[in-house]
Amino acid sequence: MRRALVVLDFFLLLSIGQGCASLDLRRTSPEGGTFRSSAWALTFLSKDVPAPALSMARANVADSERGELTIQEETLIPHLGPFDWILDVFSVRYAKVSGTWVRPDL
Repeated sequence: MRRALVVLDFFLLLSIGQGCASLDLRRTSPEGGTFRSSAWALTFLSKDVPAPALSMARANVADSERGELTIQEETLIPHLGPFDWILDVFSVRYAKVSGTWVRPDL
């Protein structure tokens, strides 16, 4: 009975877990500027809550409705390369996307 309650508590914690994302836009000229977006997500048994961190960071930039976006750097922490499957059991992942944006011609 106690084990079932611990498992139930764990899944309740996962269900209320939320990701976090931020976006920083800086104008460097009248036509454009730079952006930096970051996000984190909880991964449990290959399910990302609320979504994969890298996808949230990229979606955050796309939702800014800036002009032409050019991603120059993407970072995912932790990243174990071919052993990334280990992180699918349980992990918290952080992603950062940065680049430039230019206002499209009117």
